[in-house]
Parts: sequence; C-alpha cells; structure tokens
Amino acid sequence: MIKRILNSVRFLRSLLWVGFILRIIVYIFLPPANSDAHAEIVNYIAQNHSLPLTRQIFLACHPPLYYLLAQPFYFFDTPTELKHTQFLSLIFSCVNLYLIYNLLRKLPIPMLSKNLSFMLAVFSYTYLTYSLYVSNDPLSFMMGTWIISKVYDYIQDQSLKNERFLAILTGLALLTKTTFISFVPIILGVLILVRFRRKDSGLAILKALAGFSAIMLVLGSYKLLENWYYEGNPFVHNLDFFPLGGQDIYQGIKSVINFNLPNLIENPVFDEIHSSRHSYPLMLYATFWWSKHISFENGFELAAKTNFKYVGSVIYMLAFIPTLLLAHGGLLLCKKTFMVLKNYSLQKEETFKIDFFYITVFLLLLSSIGFTIAAGIKYDDWPFFHSRLFSHAFFGFVLMMAMSLEVISKKSNFFISVFAWIMILLSATFVFYFAGEIWAIVSGYSFT
Repeated sequence: MIKRILNSVRFLRSLLWVGFILRIIVYIFLPPANSDAHAEIVNYIAQNHSLPLTRQIFLACHPPLYYLLAQPFYFFDTPTELKHTQFLSLIFSCVNLYLIYNLLRKLPIPMLSKNLSFMLAVFSYTYLTYSLYVSNDPLSFMMGTWIISKVYDYIQDQSLKNERFLAILTGLALLTKTTFISFVPIILGVLILVRFRRKDSGLAILKALAGFSAIMLVLGSYKLLENWYYEGNPFVHNLDFFPLGGQDIYQGIKSVINFNLPNLIENPVFDEIHSSRHSYPLMLYATFWWSKHISFENGFELAAKTNFKYVGSVIYMLAFIPTLLLAHGGLLLCKKTFMVLKNYSLQKEETFKIDFFYITVFLLLLSSIGFTIAAGIKYDDWPFFHSRLFSHAFFGFVLMMAMSLEVISKKSNFFISVFAWIMILLSATFVFYFAGEIWAIVSGYSFT
C-alpha cells in the first residue's frame, strides 16, 4: 500500500503542496531574525539610502542583492517588527521548493526515489527554517537551485539563450552571497566541456568564456570591487574586522574524525562545552538535520529550555540511515564522475547529457562544502561548520539520495520499505517538533 502511494506522481505533487503549507505555517510563528543581524543592513540601507562598507556593520561583508530586494517590504516594518520583510523570504522559500520539484520531475529517476528524496527538501528542519529568516540564505537557496536547474536546461539545449541566462543567474548569485564563488569554476568547466564536445573551435570557446564572464562579473562583482578598492583585497570577511575570539575549535586529528553520535543523542542541544563544538563531522551532522542543536539559533524556545529538546535526539537517531544513503549516493556519483570523464567522447548524447548533469550537481555540492570547511579551518570558528552555509547546493543531497535509492530498490524491496518508513517517521518528527513549538507560542507556555 505504502509503496503504491510512494510510486505515484500525485504524491510528489502532494508533497509540494504540503511543503508550501508547512512553510506558510512556520512563517506565521517563526521569529523573523535568527542569531545573525541581517536586518541591520536592511535598516541601514533604508535609513541612509546607500550600501554599508564591509567595516561599517558586522554582516556588511555580504553582497547586497537580498537587502536591496527587501527594501519595498521593509517599508512597512520597523527595526523590531520584520514580518513583512520576512514574507519576502517566504516567497523565495516556496519558489525554491517548486524549482526542486520541477527539476525532479524532469529527471529519469524512479518515482519512488523522487518522492522519498523530495521529502528531504520538504521537511528538513534546517533547510526549512533557514529559508524563512530575514537573511540572505532564502535568496541564496533559491538562486543555487535555479542555477542548477538552468545548468540542466543548458546541457539539454546548448543554445546561446540558455548560456546567457546561466551567466545572468551566476552573476546575481554572486551578488547574493560570496560563497557562490565556489560555483564559478564548475560552471565555466561545464561551458568548456559542452562546447568542446560539440567540436567548437578553441577561439569560439574563448569567446564564449569571455562573454559569459563579462555578464557574470558585471552583475556580480560589486562587493569584490568594493573590498578591493577600500581594503586592497576582494576577499575579506567580517571576522577579519570583528573577530569573535576564543573559538579554538580545532583539537588536532580528533576534530576531523570524532563522530560521537551517542553523545549528540544524549545531549541534543549545543552549549559552549558540548563535544560537537570541537568535531567537524558532528557539527555538520547536527546542523544538517536539526540546527536547533544550537539553542540560540531562533526564537523557538520549547526545545531550548525544556525536555522537548529530546525530539532532537529522535531526529538524530532516525537520520543516521538516511545519512548513510547520502554517503552511498555520493560514492555512486564519484564513480559516475570518473566514468563520464574517462569515456567523455564515447558516450551516446542522451546518456551523456543526464550523466554530465548529475556529476555537475555533485561537483557544485562538493565545491560548496569544501569552500565552507576551508573558511572554518582558516578562522577556526565553529559557526562555519553549519550546513546552511552550503545549502545553496542542497539539490545535490536530494540527487545523492535519489541515486542511492534507485540502486538499492533494484536489489532489496525490504530495505526500500524500511527506508520509506524511516523517512516517513523522520518527516513526521519534524512536523511534530514544529507543532510543539507553535503550541508553546499559542498557549503562552511559561518556561519559569
């Protein structure tokens, strides 16, 4: 019965609507601001009619597109009341979910795999909540998925129109968040390989690269040029000017290999002495599945101040098997990457197009994770090891899970049934968590 439902196109469409409704409900109750004061930049622009320099405000290291788009919404708000501005994030969140749904529909993946992997995007706590704050994350998530979707269109139809549109999106993404720099070499590589495969001349490829880069840089280089002019370095971070100090998370090789999941399950809410603070993999795991692990991340307080926090323990236990499937999907895509590049000129066109798209998505995710971890190591700062910082490439995780499920479904009906129930229970647990926090707000629950 459950497999028949999960095999239906209608269920994928139903998940989309459930995702919309869930985002609207959470938006109503979720405080607009998280622990990062992005609204300060929105307010600065509204008050001064100019953009802040990187040294002026703690988060002014970010490019300005989100803050500029937020201005018409902020007109109806105040520095302490940001619900209209947050509505812009809700729009981006819903558009992003639709882009994931639409892209999944196009891919030649079994419907069961599509539905189960789409649940990851629909219900995931971190991905959902961080798409709803007054922050550049919602726009970043949407732009990342839109670029990936346009990469698919470009590989399928290698027209100049699609190439130019991809350049525009990449430029706008750079104007949203500097982390999109990790996308640039991969996308330029796609352009080169696509044109090389269709036997364009070297001169034609160089002209295409020049045209693409010109569009991308004209649209996206504002913050880099500002930093170069005022700081002498295009790549600066707020921690270069406002060091937090005292992070010291690196403790040698154990910071790289420590994955004490039982400790995380026993103590699901982060504090300054929590073992995950010094563990890269544990911090990434915790924040990927339930960023309430960091208790001050938002205004939801029930899990931060009561035993309701153990909902997080349940999430961490249920998420272990899906994490293994993500790892398996990653290995499959690694293998596919080597095979495609090894037999680059020998593959049939249709097979090549879809395989090339898969490995492009995978490389975009890897480059984004690598960029984030490199920054975390440079600044020795635990907030960098937060999964939201590479969630603009979140579709890569959806694809990894879908790829793994497609392979496993051919070998074991039993395991697929077990995993389906795990994903259903995990999704239900996320919904239960949101319901509990909303109940606490509506009922006026006292934490004293």
